[in-house]
Amino acid sequence: IHEEKKRPCCSKCRNHCVLSPLKGHKRRCLYKDCQCPKCQLVEARRDISKRQIALRRLQIEEENYG
Repeated sequence: IHEEKKRPCCSKCRNHCVLSPLKGHKRRCLYKDCQCPKCQLVEARRDISKRQIALRRLQIEEENYG
């Protein structure tokens, strides 16, 4: 059975019923500055993820060098 891989799409575009493949899309997203409630949730989720990754990297660095 051949399964087609599902490619990720931009969350902000998906909120507005537009399916845009994520790869190479960051700078040209039509909704990158959108402030609707759904896009604000996407931004909040991205910010949480960004902070978690930074914390995880800091913890790994401290384990290796601390």
